[in-house]
Amino acid sequence: MDQRLVLLGGGGHASTVLAAIEADPRGREVLGVLDDSETHRHRFDGRAPVLGPIDRLADLDPDVAWIAAVGWPEARRALVERVAGLGREPITVVHPDTTVATGADVGAGSFLGAGARVGPLATLGDHVFLAHQAVVSHDTRIGAFSSLMPAATVSGDSVVGLGVMIGAGATVVEGVTIGDGAVIGAGAVVVGDVPAGATAVGVPARF
Repeated sequence: MDQRLVLLGGGGHASTVLAAIEADPRGREVLGVLDDSETHRHRFDGRAPVLGPIDRLADLDPDVAWIAAVGWPEARRALVERVAGLGREPITVVHPDTTVATGADVGAGSFLGAGARVGPLATLGDHVFLAHQAVVSHDTRIGAFSSLMPAATVSGDSVVGLGVMIGAGATVVEGVTIGDGAVIGAGAVVVGDVPAGATAVGVPARF
């Protein structure tokens, strides 16, 4: 029997998550999208029904799983906390064109997009988002709720804290530590540690 799930959130990230499932639907049945806004419903025309607001998750059968399908770390964390008391399990979605190396660990509720690469012994916390072509190299740790936008690269032996946003095309060199809640701008090249809560931009990145 297919595992049934819903997507929480109706923006571009939810559309991307749905596309990964559409690329390899075996074993999964998407019941629809739950979203508090009607702004983005056109994204799902002919793909999945919009079932109503997020709170409708409580009305679905207990075996229905979910994924917090929003890209920004703080919004994703808030969404997970909002539904945590329902006792339902989050589901991890991995695009079939993703590579996860031997010994790597991917947390619950995470999303790995098309062409994403996770190196050996890398660790992704719960509810991590890797957009298409994002790379997490060997022995690197990515904290829960962090997001790597398209083509972002975190090199080996690095540590990324909780709820970090790494912009499209950014590069984090080997052995760097990025503190909780930091933001790395698109295209930045991070060559040294970044404090918690800082915003780093540029080449080399400054904060």
